[in-house]
Amino acid sequence: MALASELTSFYDNLHRNIPPDVSATFKAAIRDHEIGFRREAAVKVGDRLPDFSLPDANGHPWSKDTLLGKGPLLISFYRGGWCPMCNIELRALQKHSHTIRAKGVTLVAISPDAPDQSLSRKEKMGLDYMVLSDTGNVLASRLGIVNKQPESMRPIIGSLDNGFHDPNKSMDVPVPATILVDDEGVVRQTYINPKYHERLEPETAIRWIEKLKS
Repeated sequence: MALASELTSFYDNLHRNIPPDVSATFKAAIRDHEIGFRREAAVKVGDRLPDFSLPDANGHPWSKDTLLGKGPLLISFYRGGWCPMCNIELRALQKHSHTIRAKGVTLVAISPDAPDQSLSRKEKMGLDYMVLSDTGNVLASRLGIVNKQPESMRPIIGSLDNGFHDPNKSMDVPVPATILVDDEGVVRQTYINPKYHERLEPETAIRWIEKLKS
């Protein structure tokens, strides 16, 4: 439970150190999204992963079929490199990336970040797995995992120098999700949580893979 512990510690420290009104806005946004999240519309076990073509950090496009040609996929949707909790998860996945790759599974992280932002993130964090750009949350929308953040959050997350201060920029971000897809493109496991400070433990994802392989 190392990831859960680190995320909980960060979340608790954050809310101890930010103004009470900001903390209340954060918590209200999470609560409202959790209540309103349509789980029945989100991708489920047994669904087929839809076709897509997304650029990697160097701008090279990767289609679903090309990725599946390498074998099963473990896909992690994250909100963006501006999100501290997402970066905690990306680092946790990096610690287990060799194990995942050794089991014949391709690890892919996907966010709305532009390829140049993804490249910067990969270089700064030393990520050795693929990072793809789902500009406009096109794939995330097809999977039913988009969070339409309230405007009350714009000035708060906009202060992180991520473009959200622009009133014309969409506030939509993907719901953090981990999806295991077999080599036929069928979804075999999902973890989708509108509480964005809670993520799947990498060790649990590895147990998914072991079950799939057996």
